[in-house]
Order: sequence, then structure tokens, then C-alpha cells
Amino acid sequence: MRSGVRALAVALPACAALLAIATWATHARIEREAHRHALALLASVLPPDAYDNDPLADRTAVTQPDAFGTREPANVLRGRLGGKPSAVVVDAVAQGYAGPIRLVVGVRYDGGVAGVRIVEHAETPGLGDAFATDGGAWLARFRDRGADARWAVKKDDGDFDQFAGATITPRAIVAAVRKAREYCTANRDALFAAPEK
Repeated sequence: MRSGVRALAVALPACAALLAIATWATHARIEREAHRHALALLASVLPPDAYDNDPLADRTAVTQPDAFGTREPANVLRGRLGGKPSAVVVDAVAQGYAGPIRLVVGVRYDGGVAGVRIVEHAETPGLGDAFATDGGAWLARFRDRGADARWAVKKDDGDFDQFAGATITPRAIVAAVRKAREYCTANRDALFAAPEK
């Protein structure tokens, strides 16, 4: 009996140590994978040659429901090139036909859209493919649009196509990108002056 207790007394700390090492190794791998995914998402809306800092580290958060479509603080990642502000990437939410559509919008310091990517939606399969699969050719139409764009779908005399049989979702996305771009352009100096988080 005593030898069993001794064996257990030796085995328990060894098992605890192995569990701690496994947890640490797994956690580090999860963090690396999350960072890799965040960099890929960033690259989809902001070309890597547009910044030379680490926007994932140079960030702040802003609560502006009218601009970003959510009462939650919106992440603002700041790109700098040669120490000067070059662009921001912000979270935004559009209210589509089937519910909230979460997106990220890259806005250059000059006010032009660098890129748009949908990160989550509940739209009907087929309809959502127009903007969700690989970023979507439809989303590419936002690139380089600024204040001079007609920020509406073509049905409303705008620059952006609507989807066959559906206008609610494209209208919502166009409006969300326009509002995010306008806020970032109007508040660019304050966004870049805000402390890092």
C-alpha cells in the first residue's frame, strides 16, 4: 500500500508538469495561428507595402455606433509608413437581410478605400457567395473609392451592383463601408493620436 502511495506521490507531480508543458506548447501554437490569421485578414484589406510598422500592435478602439454599426468598441489598426500615418483598418457591422454582417474596412490616410473583407455573415448560401468567397469580386469594387464615389447600389443611381433579386444586403454593405470611410477620413488625426491598446 505504501509503495502505491509513493508511486502516486511521484506520478502526480510528473503528470502535472507534463500537463503544464502541453498547455504552454498548445497555447503558444494557438497564439501563433491567431496572429497568422490576423495578418492574412489584414493583408486582404491593406497591402503590405502600405505600412512598415505592426498594425496588430499599433491599435486602438473606438465606440461610434453611427460610424461602425455596433455599440461595441470597434478595433482600429493603424498602418504607418516611414513613421507617418498611411492607413487604418477598422471593424464595422452592416445589417443585412439575414442579420448582422461583420466586415473589416481598410481606409488610406488620403480617404480612399484600401479594401473590404466580410468576416462573418448569415446570408443565404448563394447570395453570400457574391461577397464572401475569397473576398469576392464584388468587394473589389470598393477599392480606391473615395468621397467622389456614388455610395449606393446602381438601382439607387450609385456605383455598386446589387445582387439578382436582392438589394437589402448590398445596400447595407455599401452604407457600412461609406460610413466607416467617412468617419476614418474625418477623424484620421485623432485616430492616429490615440494611445495604443
